[in-house]
Amino acid sequence: MKKVLTEVSKCLGCHSCENACAAVHSEAASFLGAVLAGEKPRSAVRVLAGTGGAKLPLRCQHCAVPACVDVCPTGAMQKDAVTGAVFCDAEQCVGCLLCVDACPFTAIVEDGGRPFKCDLCHDREGGPACAAACPTGALRFGEAEQGAVSAMEREILDILKGAK
Repeated sequence: MKKVLTEVSKCLGCHSCENACAAVHSEAASFLGAVLAGEKPRSAVRVLAGTGGAKLPLRCQHCAVPACVDVCPTGAMQKDAVTGAVFCDAEQCVGCLLCVDACPFTAIVEDGGRPFKCDLCHDREGGPACAAACPTGALRFGEAEQGAVSAMEREILDILKGAK
């Protein structure tokens, strides 16, 4: 399955991924256009500063066994069996936000009483905008073996816990 892979050591903290995500998810389809139209662009990617100056482009990992799906009482949070993408069906969501608390990556945020998270730009030709916009390849969209994904997820969790 294809995933957005994170190579933390390559992240400059430039926020290109955040801006690209916000642009794709705006009505104007551009960051500047959204701002000029009075929209408040939102991004499902956040660039955090870790210890020791490390930068972390944080987004949903579309986990193999997603805790957010397990805790969802209505089945709104789902994992696509074919693509592996974890998504929220807005029609079924009651806004309990248990998924926000369950995510070990803090990658699901509350937005207007509903969860907001990476959707892998599922309707965008060319894949996720964050990976396409990353100038250093810290984020890239591609195939990955489960062992490599597990190592990447452990590194991200270590940074979030302040271990790195």
